[in-house]
Amino acid sequence: MLRCKECKKRFVVDRGQLTFYSHHDQSKWNELILDTLNGVSLKETAVKINVNERNVFNMRHKLLVSLKTEEHPK
Repeated sequence: MLRCKECKKRFVVDRGQLTFYSHHDQSKWNELILDTLNGVSLKETAVKINVNERNVFNMRHKLLVSLKTEEHPK
């Protein structure tokens, strides 16, 4: 989160992206995306990117929801 020096309001630069409100860097997201497309299990992905399996599940869910939204915009 960044803060404007003039008005002191806070903002984020990744709003509307997969990494929005994520504590994981882009490289972990990239690995997750590749593993998801290649059918790698949650457990294997969790070990590879050094993230808890539950967090990998949530990240993958966020990815799949965003893909569905892009496919069928409202």
